[in-house]
Order: sequence, then structure tokens, then C-alpha cells
Amino acid sequence: MFDFKKAQEYELEWQKGYIKDVLPPLYNDYVNGNDTPSLQTWLPEEYREAFLSHLKDKRGLEIGCGSIPYLRHSYGLKSRFAIDPLIQEYKRIQEEEFGGSFFEGVELADSPAEDVSIAPDGLIDGVVICRNAIDHAEDPLKILVNISDYAAKGCYFLFWTDIWHILPPDAGHRNITRSAEVIEALLKGLGFKRLHYIEPQHDREEHIEYGGVFIKE
Repeated sequence: MFDFKKAQEYELEWQKGYIKDVLPPLYNDYVNGNDTPSLQTWLPEEYREAFLSHLKDKRGLEIGCGSIPYLRHSYGLKSRFAIDPLIQEYKRIQEEEFGGSFFEGVELADSPAEDVSIAPDGLIDGVVICRNAIDHAEDPLKILVNISDYAAKGCYFLFWTDIWHILPPDAGHRNITRSAEVIEALLKGLGFKRLHYIEPQHDREEHIEYGGVFIKE
């Protein structure tokens, strides 16, 4: 049975090593302006210009961002929000290690994404990002419902997750469903139209994944 407390302990220990061993050169690039924004690479070339234009002067939200959020860059957004139960811990560790963090200019909520109300209904009109997050959560489908509530009409939703682990998941992960069709039907019912399907990123013998770029209708 999935234990959220143990999952958070597992994730924090993993992220501590990642912050100390992997992030130092990335943080150096970030503070020196050499960290290239990459959010648009979720989309094929023909969609990227319209996507980046859409973000200007709008609001963005990232859910389950871990220690290095996509929204560390502004992309022209007028405000940026991030939700992750461990986000203040990540920020504290980075400030101890680097003297700063990847969360500058981002409004932070250190609550489970099932519960938080950092973004009132319909507030997020630019983009919601949720990558590699809901299979770490206690109630993954509730998070998708919340995202639908947050997202205004026309808002982009960038989403990717493992939905099933063929091998038994470790303490930090859970299974959701074996069927990508179930997730797709849920997102459609929540008002999201898929623009682009994201091909699997992992070994298909170990994971079943689902991901795509959507627009709230």
C-alpha cells in the first residue's frame, strides 16, 4: 500500500543528493544567464511561437516541480506559482548550498496538490505544468480535477506521468492505472483538448506512461 509520508521521506532524501551532486553547475548557468528556457520544447516547432506568445502577461502554475522548476524562467508571465509539499525544503537546501535558489520570483506553496488553494478557480490563464508528479501523490486524480479548476479557458496544460510501474514501485511512487485511455478520458471530461501526444520517455517494459500538451476549452 502506498504511504504518502514514506514517499515524501524517500523523495526528500533523493532530492538532497540531486541538489548537491547534479545541480551546482546548473545553478551556476542559471545565475549567469546561461540556463536556456526549455518549456517550449514540449511542443513541436509549429506550435512553439504561438505558445510563447500566449504566455506573455499571463499566470503560470507548476505542480510537483521538485528542486528545479521549469518556471524558474519567467517566459513573459506576469506571475508564477509552484506547488510541492517539499518545496520550502528544496529552497532551504539550495540556499545553504548555493546562496540562492531556483525559486526566485515564484510564489511557493508547500502543501499537497490535492489540498492547496494557491490559485483560485480559473486564475491560471497561461500554463499549468505537471511533470513526473502525480504518481508520487496520495490522490492523483484529485490533482487533475484541481488543475481543471485552476485553468482558465485557453490555458495550456503540459502533462506527463508514469501511470503504471511494471516492476513493483519503490517507496516514492505509486500505480494509478494501466490504461492510458482512462487518463485521456478523464482529461477530456475535465475540459482539456489534446494538441500533442508525448512519446514514452522510459523503457516500455518497466513503465506505462501518459503525456501530452493540452488546451482548456
